[in-house]
Amino acid sequence: MHYQNGESELESLSNILTAGLLPQILSALTESVTIVDRDGQFVVGFGSRTSTKNGQVDPRQLGGTFMQGLHAVLANRRDSFEHIDTSNPPEDCARYCVHPLGTGSGGHIFGAMIVRHPLQEVMNANRRVSDILHQMANIVHDLRTELNAVIGFADMMQQEIWGRLGDSHYRDYAKNIHLSGNCLLQQVNQLLDVARADYLGPDIDEQDVDLALLLEQCCKSVDILAQRNGLAVSVRQHSVPTVRADFRLTRRVVLNLLSNAIKFTPTGGRITAATGLDHLGRPFLSVTDTGIGIGADHLAKVMHPFAQIASSHNHHNLDNGSGLGLPLSKRLMEVQGGSLVLKSEPDQGTTVTAWFPPQRVVAVSHPSG
Repeated sequence: MHYQNGESELESLSNILTAGLLPQILSALTESVTIVDRDGQFVVGFGSRTSTKNGQVDPRQLGGTFMQGLHAVLANRRDSFEHIDTSNPPEDCARYCVHPLGTGSGGHIFGAMIVRHPLQEVMNANRRVSDILHQMANIVHDLRTELNAVIGFADMMQQEIWGRLGDSHYRDYAKNIHLSGNCLLQQVNQLLDVARADYLGPDIDEQDVDLALLLEQCCKSVDILAQRNGLAVSVRQHSVPTVRADFRLTRRVVLNLLSNAIKFTPTGGRITAATGLDHLGRPFLSVTDTGIGIGADHLAKVMHPFAQIASSHNHHNLDNGSGLGLPLSKRLMEVQGGSLVLKSEPDQGTTVTAWFPPQRVVAVSHPSG
């Protein structure tokens, strides 16, 4: 192999890793670390819990999906890649995380680090959870069918398709049934998405997505709910990025964030949705509210499925939700190579930001005026 810029860097890194006490330290870890060059070829490996000799992870043995993700990282098309291999016996199942090495001038990458996390200790529990989620998905699918019928009939009553309802209270009831049915349907769809999230992998429906337009559409979708709770929703565009992404998954993320903001912001509060590029050139979508906020000791908890944070401040909505919105949104961003970050303080509001890798930017324009 003939590297013009990366060979000396990679050789130097390999020499450092194989010298002194570092190999002994790394071999004591339950995870293994493997360094590959920019062609995906093995350079050096450490770790005591690998299924191959001397801590080496051979990327080619992990299948085509892993190789696609690895080469995407090496080609600087993704910031990182995660792959879960459950095709082997429990003792050999693992989660593999790929991170680029040596990003320099011009975005040059001379290799990657593969970290293998063994899953033996949690495989049985995960399979039980998967079975439960599969059963849940079947039940939820049936619930969604019935809900669609309820929403459809309520819509017909609102429009008085078969004649006037008479007393205006009935029209209000039909409106409330329709609104509540849609809110419940959103929760049902989240359960289905959670049940499918771990199986999405790289098979996502990518297309060019105008983030500003998507944000406007999502804000219009929740406008009635926001008005019902006495909240003002606005959109701020720093710039208008178009990215290569899955429209449905990204829309689900934005709706989840807006729904959470509405749910936990008292009457009279404000919600601001924004999009643009950050200082690193990463396209982002963010939702900021003036709501009740989250304490530092609970920030990690709310990113786990079904987590509930008790609060006496949620006056206008007694439903704290299913606890699926944030974890699902995080997962849906990760399968697109992105990330999701939560910042919040009690009584100071919350900002949730979803980032895409800069390599996904297709075009950027700027708002007029």
